[in-house]
Amino acid sequence: MSVKKLFIFLSLLLCAAPFGPARAERVLGIAAVVNDAAISMDDVEARIKLVLVSSGLKDGKEIRAKVTPQVLEGLIDEQLKLQEAHRNKMDVSDEEVQEGLKIIAGQNKFTPEQFLELMRRQGVSKETLLSQIRAQLAWNNVVKDKLRSQVDVNETDVDTRIQRLKSKIGQTEYLVSEIY
Repeated sequence: MSVKKLFIFLSLLLCAAPFGPARAERVLGIAAVVNDAAISMDDVEARIKLVLVSSGLKDGKEIRAKVTPQVLEGLIDEQLKLQEAHRNKMDVSDEEVQEGLKIIAGQNKFTPEQFLELMRRQGVSKETLLSQIRAQLAWNNVVKDKLRSQVDVNETDVDTRIQRLKSKIGQTEYLVSEIY
């Protein structure tokens, strides 16, 4: 773990530590700074809730200790991706985010409104969910834009690949990753 990540992680733990059993106030602070953007402790807490809800993990001190560094690293990566998209003038519109929400809700057999209400009841804010969708869409745009000029697949390439796959039907194949 790099010194910077260790500092961020230790700062996160210190800021999140309870100061007493009756503590009801929320600790606000900065968990990390990515270039000129800050990731707040509130952002980290909100994303932890989203991760717990979406993965079906039970909320607890041990689970939070395991997911917090991963969530923080994910938020840092997400912020870098958003900044890169913005630098390339590939910002995502609110309409695109709503369409992304519609797709995710549909995959879970809900309307967007039902899905947002379900998330709200689980303690996940609409803003948390929409910011993650926005970041993913923005990064997808960057990747597509950068790769589109490098990848030129024509119909002949597709037909050749299909023929190669058909010729191997019934034969045993192994992936190198399976061997290891």
